[in-house]
Amino acid sequence: MFGSWVCDGVYLGSLRKGAPEEAILFCLKSLNEKNFLNEVRFVQSYIEGKSSIKKWGIHKIYAGLKAHRIPESLIQEQLQSFDKKGNQERLLLWFQKKEKSLSSESDPKKKKQKIVRYLLSKGFSFEDIMNLF
Repeated sequence: MFGSWVCDGVYLGSLRKGAPEEAILFCLKSLNEKNFLNEVRFVQSYIEGKSSIKKWGIHKIYAGLKAHRIPESLIQEQLQSFDKKGNQERLLLWFQKKEKSLSSESDPKKKKQKIVRYLLSKGFSFEDIMNLF
């Protein structure tokens, strides 16, 4: 409708709540002019927040952005600047944490499976995970 998933979401959500269409359009125009509804800024903030605060891997961040209906080209463009070294540090941090929590696991195969499954759920690539073993 507006060419932006952000504007579409605000517009449709406001309509559902009974706001007059004229008021919604006025607000959206004003927010756009002041650069409050900016997809690039949202993607950059999302990547930064999820990687530094939540300590997610690149694959989980990618999936989260897709769930927000961000265009593929914008996701790829912004993930190019993703901190690969920081990704490895986060992977090692989660690996050590999970390994410590599984210290009572006697079967090494089961322990490895649980660690791999956990790290995959955190958004890290299988290849990077296997490089830890």
